[in-house]
Amino acid sequence: MRSRYLEELQERGHGRLVDPSIHHAALAGIIRGAAAFEAEGLGDYAAVLRRDGFTVHSQLVAAGQGTPEEQLTLVAAIRDEHARVQSPAEAAQFVPPATLPRR
Repeated sequence: MRSRYLEELQERGHGRLVDPSIHHAALAGIIRGAAAFEAEGLGDYAAVLRRDGFTVHSQLVAAGQGTPEEQLTLVAAIRDEHARVQSPAEAAQFVPPATLPRR
């Protein structure tokens, strides 16, 4: 999403943002998938990355083995990162250049 927005911003001077209802539906799907991945042991490794690629959480998953619901950490990491307040530099990536203050 962000890369599409930034490409449109560069090419056209403005970008198209995703409707909040679509964003919330996508987030709900990611959370359902992450919960199943960890709870059902569908792989052996999971990570949560920031938009810039920085890893904020990583963990080994017991592939083929279930993890009890009270021990799930992947969904919490996703929710924490989603709720995190962006720094001014991160937020500025989503502001059209024409609206940024001139130096």
